[in-house]
Amino acid sequence: MRALDKINTTYQRAGLVVLGVSVDEDLRRAQEFADSMKVVLPDHVRYGSDIGRDYQLAKMPVTLLVDRSGVVRFSHIGFKRGDDRMYLEQIRELLRE
Repeated sequence: MRALDKINTTYQRAGLVVLGVSVDEDLRRAQEFADSMKVVLPDHVRYGSDIGRDYQLAKMPVTLLVDRSGVVRFSHIGFKRGDDRMYLEQIRELLRE
């Protein structure tokens, strides 16, 4: 989440919005996790199970890049160190379009 927070800070002027979404039923627990990460992403958003169904999320965590029209342009399941470089490449490509 810290990597996504940095990406958000860097590209927010270009129109990028990074949201933390939880599909957990326990909103308090999800909010505690978000708070413990000490990031400045926009408010932690909870859409419940609908977001999982709408975007066909089978596993968590998942990172989606969704364009302004709501079309998923990139998806990646899981997260390991260095994945943020892949996200940056995808974001830069989309911003060039």
